[in-house]
Amino acid sequence: MKSEGIINESDANYQSYYLWNQDILNEEGLDSIKLKDNEKYIVNYETEEIIYYPGYKHTDDKTYYKLSDLTVIQEGM
Repeated sequence: MKSEGIINESDANYQSYYLWNQDILNEEGLDSIKLKDNEKYIVNYETEEIIYYPGYKHTDDKTYYKLSDLTVIQEGM
């Protein structure tokens, strides 16, 4: 995700990103979410940003990874 520019080590809260795997989802009571091998959630505990990889392909043909980006799209509709 760093190589694709989704997250950047120069971000002020870079050290607060944590990778959520299926075990953590289950522990958090989110066991209804089933991750495939190539899917990942990254959660920033400081900013509460949630990143989903491989992303969400929107009808505008762009792929969005961050929950905050999707919120902005929703507000613009």
